[in-house]
Formats: sequence, structure tokens, C-alpha cells
Amino acid sequence: MSLVVGYITSKKIELAGDSRFTNEYPGKIYKYSEDYFGGGLKVIILSKDLVIAYAGTTTYATGVIKSINPSDNIAEIAESLRKYTDPELQGKDDSDFQFLLASTKKFDRSLQKISDGKISEIPCPGRTWIGHDAAYEKYHEYYDKAIGMHPEFDEELQLSVAQRDALRLVIDDREVLNVGGTPVIANDEGDGFWYMFGFSAAIGISKQDKLAVEIKAPEAKGLGELGVYLHEAKRGALFAPLRFSKPQIVQAADKEEFRRKVLETYGTKLIGGGFDY
Repeated sequence: MSLVVGYITSKKIELAGDSRFTNEYPGKIYKYSEDYFGGGLKVIILSKDLVIAYAGTTTYATGVIKSINPSDNIAEIAESLRKYTDPELQGKDDSDFQFLLASTKKFDRSLQKISDGKISEIPCPGRTWIGHDAAYEKYHEYYDKAIGMHPEFDEELQLSVAQRDALRLVIDDREVLNVGGTPVIANDEGDGFWYMFGFSAAIGISKQDKLAVEIKAPEAKGLGELGVYLHEAKRGALFAPLRFSKPQIVQAADKEEFRRKVLETYGTKLIGGGFDY
């Protein structure tokens, strides 16, 4: 499955998820993507005022999200997603999906959890999650430790940093096999949703050999695409689930060449600093 966590305050909405894909095979055998570029975005920006995150089988869930019209009102969108999680409508085996729906439409900030055929509005301020129970239990352990690590920060920044740090620790935890890749974080602070960029992290292929990965976000807010560059491998990928079913691999000697090739080939201008290696 997955792990996606989120929170809402009067100033901010932030969703963060892992990038390991789950694929279902006959006989209910689940395979987890081992190659980093076999993963992708589970937190998908549809517009400047709308984000949908999912937990469940990737191919089907992304198809559901692609069917959503971002211009619809939030109640219609929530109801459309609810139907796909309702076991009475879809059958038990075909409704094993959960969604988080974040919106700032018409300045009405909201965060909703949709699962088991039900829509739950998250109170403001409030936190929520979807995904694998064991992964969340581990996340909660890390979160409780992280929330007090930076007393110099204000309450809002402490919440944001603790959520990001705890998710990264779960991703790096070898006991949590169904969560992996790297954190994908989307937030809005009043001027539109976009992905966090510029930070670097150590990620593992099968949680073993470490590679340094750098996150690049589109210059334009409201665009559900993200660039990732692996320094040691000298290659990157453009994740654009609303355009492509798979990550678009780009061979590049350095991060500047990677950004140039993505712009020339796919028309997406990436920004983000990060660290040099």
C-alpha cells in the first residue's frame, strides 16, 4: 500500500507521501517497486487549488484521479472519489482505495479523508493519514519524537518539520517494506499548491545501497509534475502522472543538464537548488 500524511491549519495545508508503487498480480500477490524510478507520485497536484493523494493499487488509482475535473466543485469531487472506495458499489476487492482531498477553492480551505465509502472532513487545525496501518504506527513513533526537536520554531513550523522528518525515517526503515522511495511533499501557504523542491536526501534502492537524490519542482504552481535527479547514477526522471503512465527517464551528466533536457523534451521548467556532490 502506501503512507500519506497531511495536516491543515489556518495558514497552510500540506500533504506528504512516499513514492514506492504497489502493483497487484493474480492471486492477490503484491509486488513493490524496487528500482527507484519504478515509483512515482501518490500526492498529485491537479491545479493551484486542488490536490488528491491516494493509497492503493497505482494503475487504478491514478486512472480515477485522471477522471476528475478540477473545475468541479469540491463536493462533487469528493463524492466521485467516495464511490470508488465504497465496497457496496465496487465490491470489496475493487474498493481498497483511500484518498486525501485538499482544496483551497474559492478561499474555502479544506482537507478531507475518503475511505470505506465515507467522507470525513478534517477539523482545522488537524492531522490525518491514509495507507498501511503498520507504516502509520511506525510514523507516529517517529513523529512523537520529532515534534519536540526544534523548540526554537513556532508551532506551525514544528508541525511541518516533524511530519517531513517522521516520513523520511519511515521510508528509511527497513522493517517497513511497503513504504519507500523518497518523500513527495505538496503544500499551499495561500498562493497555490506546489511541490517542495531543492532538498537532497539519501534514498535506498531496496533500502540498501544509498544514492543522493535531489528534488526539482516545476516553476509554475498547480502543476502535478516533479523532477528527481540521482547524482551518482547521472540520470533523473520526470514524474508526470497526468501525462505519462511511467516516469520519463533522462540521462544527464549533472543536474543542470537534467533540467535543460526536461525543458527541451517535455516543456516543463524545473527549479530547485539543493546541494552539489
